[in-house]
Amino acid sequence: MLDLAVIGAGPCGLAVGVAAKRAHLACSLFDKGPVVSSLQRYPLYMTFFSTPEKLEIGVPFVTAGDKPTRREALAYYRRVAEHFELDVRQYHEVVRVKRISEAFELVARHPGAAEPETIRSRHLVCATGYFESPNLSAAVTWCAPPVTSSHPTCSASPGKTCRTYRTSSSSHTRTGSSAWWWWAGATAP
Repeated sequence: MLDLAVIGAGPCGLAVGVAAKRAHLACSLFDKGPVVSSLQRYPLYMTFFSTPEKLEIGVPFVTAGDKPTRREALAYYRRVAEHFELDVRQYHEVVRVKRISEAFELVARHPGAAEPETIRSRHLVCATGYFESPNLSAAVTWCAPPVTSSHPTCSASPGKTCRTYRTSSSSHTRTGSSAWWWWAGATAP
């Protein structure tokens, strides 16, 4: 069982993966495309508004100019995944998330596999970014940030609760990138 499953391998998902790696958590990132596939949709010769320092994750982001280009960002974020040896499962589309007891069960499809893969994780982060619209199941509670809530489908037993928080990296707020995460089975305060 994983400690943490991350849906999305964009900049926010990678940042969560790096933090999990530094905390020695068993973490896997699932993306229906390649690492930072959303950046591939940006205009070919686009330059970011942010400086490299505001976009970097754990390792320096060195650029030729004052602001990074799309090409530099693609190379940088892929290098981050390699540098930290993140378990990024590219082309694994998560098709279902189900709340089970003290964890989450994810079902992911991969084009090379005959059957979908089932993964269990104690915690879940949804970092699908600006271009995607997550279809969250009733297994989790969607709340405005920062809120703690109890929901019948999240409660494993009396005294247990599913906590929902939202975070947003300041460097990605312009594009609307954000990560949502859930702690399954946390004891209610």
